[in-house]
Amino acid sequence: MTLFDLKDKYQRIALNHWHHKKCIGTIECSTGIGKTRMALLAIEWVIKTIENPKILILTPRETIRDIVFPQEFKKWNLEHLLPKVEIQCIQTAYKRKNEKFELIIADEFHNFLSEHYSLFFNNKCEKILGLSAFIPLDRYAVINSIAPICYRITTDFAVKIGLISGYIEYNIPIELTEKEKIYFNDVQTKYNEAEEALGGSLVAYENAIYYKKLLSNKPLYMQNTNDINSLKYAKQYWKAMMDRKKFLYNCKSKLIAVRKLIDELDLKQSIIFSQSTKFADEICKNRKDIYPFHTNIKNKETKENNLSDFLIGINNINHLSTCKCVEEGIDLPSLPVIINTSRVSSPKSHIQKRGRCLRYEDNKTSFIFNLYIKNSQDEKWLRSAQSTTDTKRIKWVSNIEEVKQDILTNYS
Repeated sequence: MTLFDLKDKYQRIALNHWHHKKCIGTIECSTGIGKTRMALLAIEWVIKTIENPKILILTPRETIRDIVFPQEFKKWNLEHLLPKVEIQCIQTAYKRKNEKFELIIADEFHNFLSEHYSLFFNNKCEKILGLSAFIPLDRYAVINSIAPICYRITTDFAVKIGLISGYIEYNIPIELTEKEKIYFNDVQTKYNEAEEALGGSLVAYENAIYYKKLLSNKPLYMQNTNDINSLKYAKQYWKAMMDRKKFLYNCKSKLIAVRKLIDELDLKQSIIFSQSTKFADEICKNRKDIYPFHTNIKNKETKENNLSDFLIGINNINHLSTCKCVEEGIDLPSLPVIINTSRVSSPKSHIQKRGRCLRYEDNKTSFIFNLYIKNSQDEKWLRSAQSTTDTKRIKWVSNIEEVKQDILTNYS
């Protein structure tokens, strides 16, 4: 059985489960299995069976609306169906009311904000197909109330049956400079002091929110002595938290580590994920092989050219430095490497980023390099982000040299 046949088999199995649920359901499956093609198969079927159906595709990003879906229609020789379908970003579409749709495709369904779901209650929807790579627990209730999960394929099951490539994640600690250590320790000390003063780790966050609201509503002279003291520590808590996050996101030693990874491992192509556009731009400085791709690039043509040149491998754009723009939806079939410089604690975000390099190719092993600062909040975020990852695919190493040796020994 070819890869196409294998994917086609599971795509149709998933759609059959959707059909058995009267065409109201959500398919949750790993990136690389073909969720977009499932959407096109559903659209093609509806157009064949219903005269002049009203079909709406909802996307979370303009890139998916303007590039991904039109390309997929072309890829599967279904361009003639494109004029019969409306594609709209959910941020605009959710305001629509009193319409009737024969089919709504909700792409990256998990990304919809609470207010976005009003679209499904303010309009009549005969058929709803939700698509998602990973649905967080806090989204289950609302998604199941609209289009219950009807089929699921996890990343590790997809690897096992050969739908996507195998992968290894290397967790690489970053060695801080002495100056960075002094700064970070000072910030962490202030954070710990404020946290303890606000009642300890279990309640400090809630108490800090309370006093933040109090500070914005009442002048200090109206508070008693205890309130004034708590307000002081609440301000210290928020400032230390933001300073810590800014440091973890933009640490210069991580910047050096990214370049070292690319050069010492002789990486031919990668996507580098950051949490701030400032850091994403810094990575590109004085490098002719790394280009930025993020929302702060004002010139839309430059941004699109950077992505297209990266995808087809021209103009020396070998590495793309981004934040969230390619976290979802972009098809990168041969990409072997992801570098995560920083992160949030969400497994969803981690899975989406990892999915960019898992498209199947014969004898391909994909590598995900996670940079983190040891014994810090950064490490806690990383462990949380990997909480749904098969532990057999995670390697905690000491440095980049150990990564290089392990790859040469086991994967070359």
